[in-house]
Amino acid sequence: MNRDAKSKWECDRCKNFDGEDGNADEDSSSSEEDEGVQVSGDLKTLIKTVNEINMKVSKISAIEEQLVEMNTSMEFMNEKYETFIVEIKTLTEKVSLLEAQNIAQKNVISDLQIKVDRLEQDSRKTNIEIYGVPESVGENCYEVVKSVSGIAGKEVNPKSAFRLGPKVQGKARMILADLGSEADREMITKSAKGCSALRASALSSAWPDSRIYVNENLTSYRKGLLRNAKEIAKSKGAKFVWSRDFKIFVRMEENAKVIVINNETDLLKIK
Repeated sequence: MNRDAKSKWECDRCKNFDGEDGNADEDSSSSEEDEGVQVSGDLKTLIKTVNEINMKVSKISAIEEQLVEMNTSMEFMNEKYETFIVEIKTLTEKVSLLEAQNIAQKNVISDLQIKVDRLEQDSRKTNIEIYGVPESVGENCYEVVKSVSGIAGKEVNPKSAFRLGPKVQGKARMILADLGSEADREMITKSAKGCSALRASALSSAWPDSRIYVNENLTSYRKGLLRNAKEIAKSKGAKFVWSRDFKIFVRMEENAKVIVINNETDLLKIK
């Protein structure tokens, strides 16, 4: 064996040993690389998971902030609602008080109106109203009243007599007369109701054969009551509505109870 061959010669054991170490190194290196790849993948997954968790935590935090804001808004609205309820209660109490005061004032006004009406009606207790007498130039209402009262049953000399109201073309104004006596006023108004001879033609042959009516001189308030009573009585089928001694009466039918109308409330009795 020459020198070169000797320097390169190795025994079988050494040859086998060198081969095994080489494979071991290769296996170790490959294993480390695999482990590095696996660790890198796990780290990315972990980071991704952590990021997702952070995003969810951020969303939860945002929701918590919204809930806090909603709670604050609800508390504010609740305070406003409570204030609103208190204000409504206060306003309701004020309205109730005003309604009570209004009713009281209406009652006072009604009482005053009745008292004033009584005084006004008392000042008219000797007056009569005559309707249906045609107007003529230069007429003497004083003489007309004497003639009308004479036809009705008793001629009286009035204290005063005149046409009342503005002239209306084609319509005779009423004559207002003060007889100066309650007894004469009562006698003439009663007898005139059933006096068929009391016609315009009986006063003058030039006048038409139309009916003349004699009524009590009611106040404006009582005339309104009488007018309303007639309208309601007609709608309810009442047969009789009249006035006597400055009072208004309604009777639904013959022999029925008489309803006395003293004020607006009494109109509700007509039914």
